[in-house]
Amino acid sequence: VTMAVTEERKQWYQRRVRGESTRIARQIHSELLREVTTNREKHIFRGVLDMETRTVVCSRRKAKGSTFHNMGVQSSEGFRFLPEEALLQCEYGVLEVFLEDTSHVPMCLQDLYHVMIPCISLEFYQVYCHLVRLGYSARRLELSDQKLSDTRVLSVKRPLSSDTDFHVAVLRNQRTFPSLKKILKIVKSVGKTCLKIAKVTDGKVDFYSLAVVDFPDASEIV
Repeated sequence: VTMAVTEERKQWYQRRVRGESTRIARQIHSELLREVTTNREKHIFRGVLDMETRTVVCSRRKAKGSTFHNMGVQSSEGFRFLPEEALLQCEYGVLEVFLEDTSHVPMCLQDLYHVMIPCISLEFYQVYCHLVRLGYSARRLELSDQKLSDTRVLSVKRPLSSDTDFHVAVLRNQRTFPSLKKILKIVKSVGKTCLKIAKVTDGKVDFYSLAVVDFPDASEIV
């Protein structure tokens, strides 16, 4: 009987501890939700979503800060950010994207993901973010070969470097390593710069370097 009472009291104490922990966690969560986050206006810039091209146009004319030097393309309208660039800037909290120029409420990050990710693939965006957060400057390289429509290539530079150091190829929904024929086509498209193949598995990004592999002459690939 004594053992049964002791075990019952132990279970009661454990339930009370778990209940108190849950109450504290909910209280902290509620306080965080009520907290008002403020950003300095000069550190945030406004962009308008172009649904046709899935790019974001920022009307700011002056190129100040690393954002405009490493991302975006200057145009007559201002700066135009590609989907992956706009998403990352929104995650950093320095860009607000609006559906229309007259809108007063910016799009939430979830809506932006819904609009942007289908046109670039989640794997490509994960590789892009991984490189940028490591300090590299990464820009998308457009491929002319129509047979590589499922492949995205990033031109990557090391910090303070003016020339491209290597290219990274990302294949959409690629569960296995690409064939040699496909790799040779990518090599032909990017030129002699070092090529790396990026593979994403359960959110983990792995890079495979092809710098030391002796390929046949890429010019012979049809």
